[in-house]
Amino acid sequence: MKPLLALCIFGLAAAWAAPPCAIVDGDRILASDIAPHVPLFAELDPNLVAGFSPAPGSHRTFSGGQLRAIAERSGVATDGILPGVCFERALAMLTPERIQQAMIATLKTTTMTIHLVEFSRLPVPSGELEFPRAGLKIPAGSHREDPTLWRGTVRYSPQQTVAVWARVRIEEERPVVVAVRELRAGAVIDPGDLVILRRTICPFEPHLETASDAVGRTARRTIASGSFISEELIAIPPDIAPGQTVHVVASRGFTRIKFDAVASSGGNKGNSIVLVNPESHIPFRAIVDGRGQAHTGSGDPAL
Repeated sequence: MKPLLALCIFGLAAAWAAPPCAIVDGDRILASDIAPHVPLFAELDPNLVAGFSPAPGSHRTFSGGQLRAIAERSGVATDGILPGVCFERALAMLTPERIQQAMIATLKTTTMTIHLVEFSRLPVPSGELEFPRAGLKIPAGSHREDPTLWRGTVRYSPQQTVAVWARVRIEEERPVVVAVRELRAGAVIDPGDLVILRRTICPFEPHLETASDAVGRTARRTIASGSFISEELIAIPPDIAPGQTVHVVASRGFTRIKFDAVASSGGNKGNSIVLVNPESHIPFRAIVDGRGQAHTGSGDPAL
C-alpha cells in the first residue's frame, strides 16, 4: 500500500473512532463542563470560564496543551498528558407548544386563536424564543384567508440570535363595518351604506368596528358590496371638491362682493384653488375658508 494512501486511511479511521463532541448549553464553556471529560478540572472553580461556546452547528476543540494552561493559571499543576475535548452547542427542534406560547406572550391576549400551519424544522440552540409583532406579515385583499408568515428569533446570547419562522392563522370574532352596496370612488358614505356584522377575522387585518368612523368620508376607490371598510379605503372629503358650488367673498379695499362660483380644483382650508365665474366663465384663484367658502383679495373674509 502506498504511504500517502495508508496515511489517509489511518486519518479517516481515527476520525471515525474519535468520540463525539460534548454538549454545552449556554454561551460559555465552564470548568464544570470540562470536568466530566478531564477529571483534573474537578479541582477548579466549577464556574471558571474556559472560553466561549461555538456557534450553532459548529464545534470548538480544546487541545490538551490548552487545558493544561487553563489549569495551571488556576493553580492546579499536572505532569501528565491531558486529552483534548471537543464541544458543540446543544440544539433542539422547536415544538408547536413553545411557538404558541411565544406568540401568545407577544399578543398579550387569550381571546385570539392561533392555528399553527407550519414552522421551521431546523434545530436551534436553547434560548429565548421571540415572535415580535413587527415580524407578522398580514395578507391583504383576496389573500386575507391565507396563512400569514410570522418571523421570529431564538436569542441564545445577549448579542446573537438565530432566525425562525412560522405560518399561522390568527382569528378572533370582531365587529366589522361592511358595505351593503357598491360605493363608487369619490362617493360620500352615508349611514345607510353600511352595516356592522360580527365576523371571525384576523384581528390585524385592516377594518373598522364603528360605522361613525366611516360616515361622511369619501371612498378612495370603488368599494364592492360586502367589503370590509378600512381606513385605507376611505378619505376625509376636502372642504371644497371640484365641481362644487362655492360661496365667494371678493374684497378690494372697503368694497366687498359676494357671489357663487364653481370649483375647478379642490382643497382644504388655507389652500389656493381655482374657481370659475359662472357668468363670465373666467377662472380665478381664491383661498379656501372652510366647507364651501372661499375669498379673494386682501380683506379679511370674516369681517
